[in-house]
Amino acid sequence: MLPPPSHNHSRSFFISKMTPAAVDILSSAVDKIPDGVHFGVGNFFVRGEAIEPRPESSYRLREAYVFVHALAPTLDPARIDEGVQWPEDIFSALAKEGSVKANYVAILEEGLSVEACFGKEIFERLRKLKKKVDPENFFRFTPAKLD
Repeated sequence: MLPPPSHNHSRSFFISKMTPAAVDILSSAVDKIPDGVHFGVGNFFVRGEAIEPRPESSYRLREAYVFVHALAPTLDPARIDEGVQWPEDIFSALAKEGSVKANYVAILEEGLSVEACFGKEIFERLRKLKKKVDPENFFRFTPAKLD
């Protein structure tokens, strides 16, 4: 799916459920794939033990949801902007429709709040823990900035 070497942009997030509107948005995105851009949209339906309440966990989304990962690698540097725009359009359409529940913190996009991904209480707990176990800030390049 990721041809080497490629320029890749992706957007990952959670939606509440696969509504008819979400299906329309995702299926119509296929017609909008720019020429020269490879593509992929992964959908993972999360249920079972993954959604059971666990107050000790840093992961706060404990309800049924669908994980969506839209990616658009391109081999042509001149088409990078098109490869960036396609996943962003999918995210924007689903957000406008009201389906987006949260962002995936491991692939957090620039400008999005890490605190919002975890929730204020969990975020503060993780910040304190990081200062304790990583006082030299060795893990400063992670997407989830806790400092």
